[in-house]
Amino acid sequence: MAEMGYNSIQNLFCFLKQFYTAQNEMKNVIDFFDKYLKMDIEGKELGLKFVDEESGDLSINIGKIHIIDNELRISFDVRYPVKMKLETILAQINKVKKEHAFEMEIIKNQMPLYKEKDSYLVSTLLSIYEDVTGERGVQPISLSGGTYARALNNCVAFGARFKNQKSVAHQVDEFMDLENFKMLLKIYVETIYKLAN
Repeated sequence: MAEMGYNSIQNLFCFLKQFYTAQNEMKNVIDFFDKYLKMDIEGKELGLKFVDEESGDLSINIGKIHIIDNELRISFDVRYPVKMKLETILAQINKVKKEHAFEMEIIKNQMPLYKEKDSYLVSTLLSIYEDVTGERGVQPISLSGGTYARALNNCVAFGARFKNQKSVAHQVDEFMDLENFKMLLKIYVETIYKLAN
């Protein structure tokens, strides 16, 4: 959830734009950040802004920057919607990099994971959730994060947070209320039973 964070790398380049005057390769990188990234996480300036109803907005996170053998390396993490094609992203990035004579390497690509909400798996999970909690009209959500569901065929991440529960995932002192834990246990037991039969 890049929109909830503050990207120090992008901010550094915004700062350098104000003071860096030497005309060299570093200036080229600073100009690239100023033109295409600034503090943008949606890829708008790069020409990559895209959203679909199923999985939401594309997001870009500049996660790492380092210098190796006098070479500046910047790592981008692009989380793209299920209806967007990787080829579209690569074509646009290739167009931009030619303007600045940068090299680009794809380190890893994982296709978006998506299951239709009316699929047997998702509709069964929603039905169990509604039966155990008493809530009605519950809709599945889609997140751009990584998930254990990629390790199995026909799998989705299911739980483990209720709508009125504050998100503390991956935070200091991550915890779960005992009553919520008991409710999740009922949901998971029912899920295992129904999906196994």
